Amino acid sequence: MLAEKCLLARQIAMLRFFRSITADEAQQQSAAALKCSAEQQHQAWQLQQKADLLKRGPGRPKKLTDAHHVLGMAAATATPQEEDAVEPARKRGKYANWFASAYIHDILHAVQRTGSVRKAVEWLQRSFPQLPTESAARFADLSESTVRSWYKDGKLLPKFQQLLDEQKAAAPRGVWRERALAAYPAAEERVKQTLRTMRERGASVNILVIRHVMRAIFQANCPVLLDTLKLSNGFVSSWAREELHYSWRTRTTAASKLPVDWRTQGIDMAKRIAYNIQVYKVSTASCCITRLSAIQALLTVVLLIPLQVHPSLVINMDQTGAHLVPSDTHTYEVKGARDVKVIGADDKRQITACIASSLHGDLLPLQLIFQGKTTACHPNLTPAAAAARVHITHSENHWSNQETMQQYVREVIVPYSEQRIAEHNLPADSHICLVLDVWSVHKSEEFRLFLRTHFPRIHLVYVPPNCTSQLQVADVILQRPFKHGLRRRFSDWAGEIIREQIDDGEVFGLTPYLKMSSIKPLILQWCIDSWSKMKDGRDYIKMGWHTCCLSLFDVYDQAKRVAVVEAASRDEFAAKAFVPEGEESNEDGYQAEEESDHEEDESKDELDVMKERQFGTRKSVRKRAQASVFGFQLNSSQIALTSDSEA
Repeated sequence: MLAEKCLLARQIAMLRFFRSITADEAQQQSAAALKCSAEQQHQAWQLQQKADLLKRGPGRPKKLTDAHHVLGMAAATATPQEEDAVEPARKRGKYANWFASAYIHDILHAVQRTGSVRKAVEWLQRSFPQLPTESAARFADLSESTVRSWYKDGKLLPKFQQLLDEQKAAAPRGVWRERALAAYPAAEERVKQTLRTMRERGASVNILVIRHVMRAIFQANCPVLLDTLKLSNGFVSSWAREELHYSWRTRTTAASKLPVDWRTQGIDMAKRIAYNIQVYKVSTASCCITRLSAIQALLTVVLLIPLQVHPSLVINMDQTGAHLVPSDTHTYEVKGARDVKVIGADDKRQITACIASSLHGDLLPLQLIFQGKTTACHPNLTPAAAAARVHITHSENHWSNQETMQQYVREVIVPYSEQRIAEHNLPADSHICLVLDVWSVHKSEEFRLFLRTHFPRIHLVYVPPNCTSQLQVADVILQRPFKHGLRRRFSDWAGEIIREQIDDGEVFGLTPYLKMSSIKPLILQWCIDSWSKMKDGRDYIKMGWHTCCLSLFDVYDQAKRVAVVEAASRDEFAAKAFVPEGEESNEDGYQAEEESDHEEDESKDELDVMKERQFGTRKSVRKRAQASVFGFQLNSSQIALTSDSEA
């Protein structure tokens, strides 16, 4: 009975709770519920923010955002249907993707230079303050924790290294190039040209020099650029590597004394070659114009008779020293080793090789000069040497001299020329143009008199002094591959000897094999092998002639050759028998070693009777008094010669 009463009371209470309400009451209850829900969400969001701050490590702290401001903005933009679903939005802090910026290289370079992340960040923020044209300092947002997270054990993490590689691949010239110098191409090109000219003159170029050149040129042409561009070491180094393709190198040799006007002198040299080609190839027609004056006859032949010029008779020759033991200067060795020994490093024994080529791309036979006084110093002539027509001779110091040069003309140039004249059906009296440098023997009166007397068909054209590195084919294109071939064949021979010793079970080195009697036949064969391989590269030799001559003045052009002859006839251009005044400096290894090793021989040189004697002038104003004759002194002018006196 009691249970039924309780159940009835509960049903009556539920009916009272679910009674019907009016529309105004329903709207008031909904607004109250929404307000209660917003307050609860705001309290929950604040608790979550405080929990996140307690969990966050060192670094940039997150900024607390006003929840009412966020809810107000969301409610203003929300539609009436979305008002019930408005939630507070979370705002991210300000982050910078340094690996996508132009400053990542400066940051990495600073870390590498200082060795500390903290010091690097401090240095960057101190060295790059805020400029008037910038809204904020360049590295104001860079934090130590950000940079430290890129590294592990002193190296970039793989994911960051990948980002760096992707940036380099996407912009190989660097973002800095587009940011800094893209708007000033003329000023940048002038900086490049200035630095290239300095290197051509042998000047040392480093970061300080490049910075000074940039500042000078930018200050004169675009001073505004210096207000925003800091010429840091990293910027200058990257610019030089990317734009000029420069790398930091160790010097090897002293700078050559290349004249500033070497191109002009090279053009004049090529014009003299063209003059000889145009004039001395027409001797067969000279008999038809005997009644004309010399200049008229020359111009008549040059202008009216077409010439069949063959380039095989335009020859360039030069001497080079070749070591009997042509060992390499580099070798593999254990890291940190104090002594790096190489066989033959202190072996100064040499021979001289004379290498020559023609404008046609032919390689003339070799002349090898050994040291000695008789033919006993020559190696035995092998079938390979006979087939290659190698001319073997000697001198007291193995250097080329008057005698060996005359032998070279007789034994190499003349036979080669006769062979080419017969091969190409040229006139038997065709002339030859021989291009030599201004070495003292080449330009001496004795050698020129020898050619005029015995071989008048050979005409000399001299390479301008100190220009052989740019204008002589033998220096530019022949000597390096020839010596490289010698070193390569020596290495092959040495390796074979060591292999045989290993097979025999005893390795004792190469010293017993380096005697003169053993090494001379080998160096002869190595020279022949290296020369034979070069002989097949006709296009390579032609490329050298193009670089040294044809690119400056085309000697094949008939009109240009005629213009040169006309200019020479009017004395506007010195072509015939022109001898430069200067001589080659000691920059060439062959000449330098000759002069340093044989300075004592200068006193033994014979007097050149063809030269005018030079007398010095007396600076003193005192009158010379005749020496008094007294005591043991004798007056030589009063001594009478008798029949038995020595002349």
